[in-house]
Amino acid sequence: MADDGIDDRAYGALRETFGSKGWGYKAVPENRGIVSSFQGNDLAIGFHAFVSDGMIRMAAILSFRVPAERMRDFVWSLNAINSDLPFGSFAINPADGYVTFDYALVYKGAVPSADLIADVVVTMVNTADRFDGSLKGLAEGQSERSSAR
Repeated sequence: MADDGIDDRAYGALRETFGSKGWGYKAVPENRGIVSSFQGNDLAIGFHAFVSDGMIRMAAILSFRVPAERMRDFVWSLNAINSDLPFGSFAINPADGYVTFDYALVYKGAVPSADLIADVVVTMVNTADRFDGSLKGLAEGQSERSSAR
C-alpha cells in the first residue's frame, strides 16, 4: 500500500498533465480523481482517473450501453478483442451495461511523469476510439463481420 504523500503527488501529476495538455477536466479531490471527456472519430469517450494505493486507475468510458439480452454474446466479443491487446482491457459493467477500456498505471517510490501519464491517456482514448463503433454495432445486435472496421 502506497503512502498518502506519494499518492498526493501522483494526483498532482495527473492534474498537471490534463492542465498542460489543455484537456478539460473536473477535479474530484476528495477521491484524488478527475473526470473528463474526449471526442473520438465517431463517438464521445468519457474518461475518469482515480489515484490510490500506488496506482492511477483509469477508464475510458464508451458512450453506449449493452442491453441485458445482448451481454452474453457481447462478452465473448470483448474477450476476443482483449486477447489481442497488449495494453489494458475492455470490461462491461453488468449492472448498467456500460463498456469501459481500463488500465492501471502502477508506481512505487516514484511519481509518474506528466509525459508518461499523457502517453497512457492518449493510448487509452485511441484504443477506445478504434473499437467503439464496432462494439456499439455488436451491442445493437449486428454480427461481428458487419460491425468490424
